Amino acid sequence: MINTPTIVDIKTQKQIIGHEQIVDARELNLSSWGISLTTIEIAELTGKRHDNVLRDTKSMLMELYGRGGVLNFEETYIHPQNKQPYPCYRLPKKEILVLVSGYSIKLRMKIVTRLEYLEEQAKPENLSRLDILKIAMDSEQKRLALENENRKMLPKVLFADAVSASTSSILVGELAKLLKQNGIGIGQNRLFSWLRANEYLIKRKGTDYNMPTQKSMELSLFEIKERTIVNPDDSTRITKTSKITGKGQQYFINLFLGQGMK
Repeated sequence: MINTPTIVDIKTQKQIIGHEQIVDARELNLSSWGISLTTIEIAELTGKRHDNVLRDTKSMLMELYGRGGVLNFEETYIHPQNKQPYPCYRLPKKEILVLVSGYSIKLRMKIVTRLEYLEEQAKPENLSRLDILKIAMDSEQKRLALENENRKMLPKVLFADAVSASTSSILVGELAKLLKQNGIGIGQNRLFSWLRANEYLIKRKGTDYNMPTQKSMELSLFEIKERTIVNPDDSTRITKTSKITGKGQQYFINLFLGQGMK
C-alpha cells in the first residue's frame, strides 16, 4: 500500500489523511459537486505515477474549461517525507469518469468501485447531522474562496490571452510596462538585465550587445528590426533593435505570471 500524502484543501486549510480513512472524514469527499477524488487518490488506485495523472488531468481541464476553469479544481498536498507542499486536483465524479475513460478496463473498474463505495457512505441515512453541517459549511467556504480567487486571476488570464493574439512586435521597455500594469514590478533596465542573465539576450559587450541569442531566435521569441539612417554627409549607417514577437510576449507573460514574480 502506497503511503498516501496528507491532502490540504487550500481553500479551507483542512487536512485530509489518505483515502483509506475517508470514511472517518466523509465530509471531505463531499461538496456542492457531490462525490470527489483527488489526483493523489486516483494515482494510488490505478498504480500510476501522480505526475502523469496530474499532467493528464490538467490537459483535460484546460480542454474542457480553459485556463480560468482549471483553478476551480486546484488543491495542494503535503508530501509525507519532505513535508513540502505540491499541487494536485480534486475532481467530481463526472470529470473523474472522463479522465479514466482512456484507462484499461481493470483500472476503470477500480475507480468505479471506489466511487460506488463513497456514494454508499454518503447516503443521508449514513450521515450524522454533524456530517451534513460540515458539508454545508465546507461547500460555502469553497464557493466564497473560489469567487475571490477567480476575481483576482481574471485580469491576468485575460491579459495573457490578449497577448497571445498579438501579431505585432514590441520593445523590451513596452513589455516591462505591460508587466508592471499587471502586478509584476519590473522596469525596463531590470528586465534587460534579467533577459541577459537568463541567456535570452547577448550579454557580451560589443556590436551584438542586447541582441537575441541563438536560443531566442530558434524559439521565435525575438526579431531584429534593422533601420537605415542617412547621415548629414550622405553616408548611411544601420541600427539594429531587438523586439519581442507576439509569441515571445506570450512566452514571457506565462513565465512571469507562472513564477509569481513581483
